[in-house]
Amino acid sequence: MTVLQTFSRAYAEVRVPRLFTWALMLAFVASIFSPPSLDKHPSKQNFEPVQLLVDGVENYGRFVNTALQIGVPLLLMDKVGLAQLVMIGIASTIATHGVKHLVNDWVINGVRLGQRPSGTNSKHNTPSGHSSLASSAVYFLARRYSYYFLIITVPVLLLTMLTRMALDAHTVSGVVSGALIGLLIAALFTSRFPSKKTQLGAQIILS
Repeated sequence: MTVLQTFSRAYAEVRVPRLFTWALMLAFVASIFSPPSLDKHPSKQNFEPVQLLVDGVENYGRFVNTALQIGVPLLLMDKVGLAQLVMIGIASTIATHGVKHLVNDWVINGVRLGQRPSGTNSKHNTPSGHSSLASSAVYFLARRYSYYFLIITVPVLLLTMLTRMALDAHTVSGVVSGALIGLLIAALFTSRFPSKKTQLGAQIILS
């Protein structure tokens, strides 16, 4: 199978969950257009008791989902899954950064959407690229291989979102919109892995 045939098959196999994707789209729009006041953003002092955890997630933990997202299809020699992963990566990067630049200077309820908690001259607060990356792995691994992966990927996603807020890198709407757009893009390009060994393989990997 050629590379072109692999990508063609990867796209043809996808059965988009329409209700789920519409719900994600509506939730994403809602998160963009309802930014919280920056005055209500928790200060770094609130996170001092868990600073070690914040540093660990930022420097190491947040990469767990991405490592699994790449490593599992490689271990299973899943060429179609890798092709879908490439499409997810390209589409989510375009969507995330496209929205970042599009809404950067929009002001809603007195809040400029691009302003990060770190300062008034900051840019591209929403959507969070870190959250998007982590959430796309959540959907991809669960949908393609096994829901067992949610045991690992969901906590990593939530900790990544919390960490970005703790570091004043994003507001709550920034990390929520990032997570939603990552899930949405992954839902558009992920199919089920057609193998009876999937559940067993996932259990071995997670054990």
